[in-house]
Formats: sequence, structure tokens, C-alpha cells
Amino acid sequence: MRGKVLVRVLVIILILAGATVFFRNQSPKSGVIELIAQGKPVVGQTFETTLTISVDQTINAGEFVFNFPPELLSVKEIKKDGSFYQLWVTDSPSFSNEAGTISLAGGLPSPGFSGTGTVATIVFEAKKAGSAEITLDTTKSQLLANDGLGTIVPARFKPVTFKLK
Repeated sequence: MRGKVLVRVLVIILILAGATVFFRNQSPKSGVIELIAQGKPVVGQTFETTLTISVDQTINAGEFVFNFPPELLSVKEIKKDGSFYQLWVTDSPSFSNEAGTISLAGGLPSPGFSGTGTVATIVFEAKKAGSAEITLDTTKSQLLANDGLGTIVPARFKPVTFKLK
């Protein structure tokens, strides 16, 4: 009897230890949102920035709202060519040079997307010299997992500062 109890206790300990190791090694799924400049911004000229995301979980939708200083920059165009998004929300992408905002929302059907890819290319014009910081409005931006539940995938974005000369 005592041997059976000891075996049961050892089995339970092994199961718990295995589960602990398994769940500890499961890294949280997340994403990185980046704006990558192509060329050096010069006052009076346009320059392009590519909006890319890198995700280690399959997603099927995303919404982004960026803020920029309208006294230093203006958006001339948002290009969707080369985007992995196949579907766009009506009136997206859009921008307001008066408010200094850029909005993009779209996605794609199953099986979704994972890895690193381009969402859009934003064409800015440098209006005057200075440091122009572009930030992500995290209260209005999100990535959604391709899980049928609309699970939000945590994502990080480091604000980008362009030196306009």
C-alpha cells in the first residue's frame, strides 16, 4: 500500500515538473512594428518610410494610428503596393496633414500571416528643418491573431525621429 502511494506521489511530481518546464519554455507571442526610412530627409523633398511588422504568431488583421508633427512633415501618399494585406477597411489608409495623423486598417483571410512583411509605404515631405518624431497611438492600434477569437497580439513600437535638414 505504502509503495503504491509513493509511486502515485512520484508520478504527480513528475507530471507537475514536466508541465512547469513546458509552460516556462513557451515564449509569449508578440510583434514588432517598425517605420524604416529610405534615404535622408531633406527640406522641400519627399522621402519614403516603410511600415513593416514582424510577428511570431499568425495574424490576420491590424490597425495602426501614427502621429507626426504637421509643422515639420506632410504626408503626400500612402502606397499599398507590396503589402501582405489583401483587404483594406473602407477609407483606409488615410491621413490628415492638419491633425498630423496616419490611419491604416486591414488584413487578410486565413491562413493569415507570420514573419516579417510590409504593410504600406508612407511618402512624407519634409517641410522645414528640425527633429520630427513619429509615434504610434497605442490606444487605437492593434494586431489581431488569426485564432477566430480576435485575440490581441502584444506589439511594440519604438518612436522614430527624423532629422530634417
